[in-house]
Amino acid sequence: GTRTRTRTRIGGTRTRTRIGGTRTRTRIVGTRTHTRTRIGGTRTRTRIVALQREQFMQSSILNNTCIRNAVINTEINAVTTRAQAKLQVQPPSSTANTSSTSTTSQSTCSASPTANQLYDFSLARIRSEQAHDATIQQIIQQIRNNRRYESFILQAGILYKLVGRDDTTLKLVYAPSKLIPELMAAYHDHPLSGHFGIGRTWSTLRNTYYWPRMKDTIISYIKSCKKCSQFNVDRNKPPGFLQPIQPPNDVFQILGMDWWGQPPPRFLEIVMF
Repeated sequence: GTRTRTRTRIGGTRTRTRIGGTRTRTRIVGTRTHTRTRIGGTRTRTRIVALQREQFMQSSILNNTCIRNAVINTEINAVTTRAQAKLQVQPPSSTANTSSTSTTSQSTCSASPTANQLYDFSLARIRSEQAHDATIQQIIQQIRNNRRYESFILQAGILYKLVGRDDTTLKLVYAPSKLIPELMAAYHDHPLSGHFGIGRTWSTLRNTYYWPRMKDTIISYIKSCKKCSQFNVDRNKPPGFLQPIQPPNDVFQILGMDWWGQPPPRFLEIVMF
């Protein structure tokens, strides 16, 4: 009649309850929950999955490939299999293997300096870099001397550029000259940025930052990118060769004719002279 069995192991908890012809099975592994209910010949299965998701913030960009891979591996290994559970129980075979594995992972993660570098675009960093920028400090001093600038505003010691777009006014951070190479590397070279083209990179940066001749800087930076020139495929058709026709000497010397194929039977052919 009634049978209850509870099994607990590393990698998850499994509970089975059977009452007559009704069978209920609940399994919790990692962040995945399976619930099965069987009544006679009818079987119902409910599955709830709650996996971690990677978040990308503009204010603090995640520029570490090792951390990104760890997040992805957490999603993949959210469900622990029996083989993985056994490996988790077994102690490491030797310290040498662990040290060699860690050395290999460190060397792999340190292969790309751009992927390992963490960029700091916080307001405190921007305020500090603006304090060492001569052009920005000149504008700030003129604003503090009661000189009115309609396109600049100073808030909390940070200089902003006011730009009007689509009947709205955007407040853009005036990027110091020292931060421009870091911004270009973060918004173009980093794996999360995807080495986008000129238009997409410019449209992303122009909504948050400002510096003089921004588009020219983006164009020259992307055109000098070695990976873009090596791996980006030209999707435009190559231009053809122009073959001009010599002008005729007399009338009706050159005739042009347009050909039109046989129409389908359900259409009426009309010829006009």
